[in-house]
Amino acid sequence: MNKPEISVVIPLYNREEYIVETLNSILKQNFYDFELILINDGSTDRSEEIVKPFLKDKRVKYIYHKNIGEVETVNKGWALANGKYFTQINSDDPILPGLFTEMVKAMNQNPKMLVAYSDFNIIDKNGKLVNKIKNSEWDFKNALTTFSCFAAAPGAFIRRSAFKDLVKLKDKRFRYISDVKMYWNMSLRGPFLYIPQTLSTWRSHGKGISNERYKSIPEIEILFHEFFSKPDIPKEIFKYKNLTRLAICRYIISLAENSNPVDKVQILNTYQETKDYLEQIQTLEDNYLKEKKELDNLIEDNLKLNKEYTSLYESESVNLIRNLKKHPLIYKTSKSIYSLLKNSSKLFSKK
Repeated sequence: MNKPEISVVIPLYNREEYIVETLNSILKQNFYDFELILINDGSTDRSEEIVKPFLKDKRVKYIYHKNIGEVETVNKGWALANGKYFTQINSDDPILPGLFTEMVKAMNQNPKMLVAYSDFNIIDKNGKLVNKIKNSEWDFKNALTTFSCFAAAPGAFIRRSAFKDLVKLKDKRFRYISDVKMYWNMSLRGPFLYIPQTLSTWRSHGKGISNERYKSIPEIEILFHEFFSKPDIPKEIFKYKNLTRLAICRYIISLAENSNPVDKVQILNTYQETKDYLEQIQTLEDNYLKEKKELDNLIEDNLKLNKEYTSLYESESVNLIRNLKKHPLIYKTSKSIYSLLKNSSKLFSKK
């Protein structure tokens, strides 16, 4: 039996309102040589009943198991896949016409490329266009120093032969940033291909884990230390370790700024645990003298703030700010956190 060109894996969990649209978008592609592995991860809604009519298509393989989570469900699909290329399509993210054709064409024409990704649309729960995301050419150094992973786009294709040694595709320890970890590790093996066409969608709504990004902070800590502790990490990648730390600090600040008051407290408390990010960042001696006066004032302001909000901003943070004198590069980062605390103090005080 000939192996299919593409293995499509859909992890399905309680998506009765969206799964039909997603399945239709796949089965109506103008490229037909694929297998669709639909894995029901213990849904408690009508998902199983709804997908039954689609099982008549011989390309569709349906599996049901008790709930084990998206990561392990995708790993199961990876183990079952037979195609030359692998792609994960989420059960609520319909793809656009031409995805399969364009991806296969591009990957076949560029045999050294390990992963291919494209532009995509963000849609709301009703399918209305919210935003158009234009990606860019893969630059791993840029991804590290901005703490990003633009290859983690819906409908990305993976060349299976390049990763045949992987028993599991994703790490179950990572619920929120499993894709970032996966693609960062993959990028150490070879180049990625950007296809400048809008070929897929990502749905934004209140039920997904993307709305709980602040919970990713402990996972980010693990990813950073494990990635830069690899014994075989190339020197040209390792030298970006400190800049990656700085990018992570900025990411944590953005999570706090865009979260609700209850989550904000959790984020800022978690920040105390990430102070080691700051300790190894390279110094910028040129900025030290002109910022020293501002830094001294910042220390005094924090001392005053600390007296009033001891439970939120412990005295340890004062020592942290003092240590920043040795690390002027991240002065602005610490100042942003202080401003966030000061502006938000009315929200958390005396609770």
